[in-house]
Amino acid sequence: MTIHRRIAIGLILLPWLRADQPPKELLGRWVSLARTFDRMGEIMTFHQDGTVDSSIAFVEEAAYRVDGAELVEFSPSNAGPEQRTRIEFTGLDQLRIGENVMKRQGAPGDAKRPIVGEWGGMREVAGKRHQAHFVFYPDGRRLFVLPILERTGKYTIQGLTMRVEMMDFVREGEFRIEGDLLTVPGLRAGQGLRGTPDKFRRHGDVPPPNDRRRL
Repeated sequence: MTIHRRIAIGLILLPWLRADQPPKELLGRWVSLARTFDRMGEIMTFHQDGTVDSSIAFVEEAAYRVDGAELVEFSPSNAGPEQRTRIEFTGLDQLRIGENVMKRQGAPGDAKRPIVGEWGGMREVAGKRHQAHFVFYPDGRRLFVLPILERTGKYTIQGLTMRVEMMDFVREGEFRIEGDLLTVPGLRAGQGLRGTPDKFRRHGDVPPPNDRRRL
């Protein structure tokens, strides 16, 4: 290996070798505040090992409660009508919501509140089958995500700078965490130009956590 090649490899690896440990506040699942008119958004999940999952997905948030054998969903602002769907549990790890059969993702649930947790099942969209996810939080929030495009990349933190590398894009610049809000650098475009920063809201893990979920 020539000296020039060694130097080139060293320059490539230098950002990773100098990287700081990711702050604990960053780890977990974040949902983009910006959505398209058809409710498409981005889900980013940061892991301790320096990997990050990014999903372009249909995202729908609602409030919920369980009323006997029915799941009642409604707007968090209480605006609009309630939607009622029949549900049926088969043990703690399988749930039928209407005609859709969902299986629990991760550790077993709580017998007192069996719906709390993350559930996955297949949905067909435009002739293709995709893994859909329901996440029911203990505080009455419900998140529905139908990923259309899933990618895994790497990220590094150096001080207040974040660098995210995916196969088809790079984010690099200042990041901020303010409570449940995360601001990440915009997508890099053209000759080093950067898009506007993107904001995400935390959707933390449902206890017990399962760090390697992709959602």
